[in-house]
Amino acid sequence: MSPGRRLLKYAALALGVALVLGVGLFAYRAFWLTSTASWPAKTFAPDAWRAAAPGQRHVFWKDLDGRRVLVGLTRAEVERLLGAPEYDRGSYVLYVVKEPDPRELSFNFWYALQVEFDATGKVTRALARHD
Repeated sequence: MSPGRRLLKYAALALGVALVLGVGLFAYRAFWLTSTASWPAKTFAPDAWRAAAPGQRHVFWKDLDGRRVLVGLTRAEVERLLGAPEYDRGSYVLYVVKEPDPRELSFNFWYALQVEFDATGKVTRALARHD
């Protein structure tokens, strides 16, 4: 194989490796770093929740979800724990928990805690929702 052909072969290989690494880094930043799985975890405490800025409350999500803190509570009980929701849609309410960080590449603009109520007014589930 001639030296020029060998150089072309290695250049193509290097370009391929760079492309795979670039796509992998993009996917890591865009999907993993902004997923709920990558969020830090703090123990939920009503005072800490209410003291946190709406875009910084995501740190309590794992504890709220893992211990199912809200399931079975009434709307009034939820509001005593979390305060007034940012959005009230009748059968569910939304609390903003994470806003976009300009340092993060994300396909999701914001995340919210969606608290759903049944016909009796009790929480049936709470989930993290993104735009």
